[in-house]
Amino acid sequence: MNGELAELLFRTFNDIQPRYPADAAYLFAQTVSNQAASITAARHADAFEVLLLSTPPRSGYPGAAAWKKELINSGYNPHRIAEVPMNADILLNTRTEAQALMSYVQREPIQTLEIIAPPFHQLRAFMTAVTIALEENVDIRIYSRPGQALPWNETAAHSQGTLQAERRQLIHEELARIKTYQAKGDLAPTAAVLDYLNQRDA
Repeated sequence: MNGELAELLFRTFNDIQPRYPADAAYLFAQTVSNQAASITAARHADAFEVLLLSTPPRSGYPGAAAWKKELINSGYNPHRIAEVPMNADILLNTRTEAQALMSYVQREPIQTLEIIAPPFHQLRAFMTAVTIALEENVDIRIYSRPGQALPWNETAAHSQGTLQAERRQLIHEELARIKTYQAKGDLAPTAAVLDYLNQRDA
């Protein structure tokens, strides 16, 4: 791992938070075996509302209705849950999800946004949200709030539910994907994400 990526990793998992509660916290879609990481973190997020991807079960994600039920059952206020629409004919992946999210926040009075994902996915989820914000010139301050850690040696489903591996192994999978997607131009260079953080905090 190079120095820039190491810096970004440390800052993503130890990000400063807004001075006031964030306008929203977004939970990136995830499989049932990892959803507790995000739902637990959402309950403790210092944000006015939680955003969920508005879709029925697909690509391993149990759907907004299921996650909303989980949040409400855990004591979260149902009036503080909102859904981000996404066309059903669009393939669900981290980048298309971030595109739907940025389209949504531009229509809403959202200026500060927390990104929540399971820890092994947090770095790429955060980088992807920043990438789309930069590509689309979205004026928003994005913060990282990693999900709750789950047992690292436990096998879990990931990547639209098609990948089965221990969560500790998924870390290496995610780092490889970051390198691949940056080479393809689908993910911003690490330096650009660091510049975004530096400007956000200036």
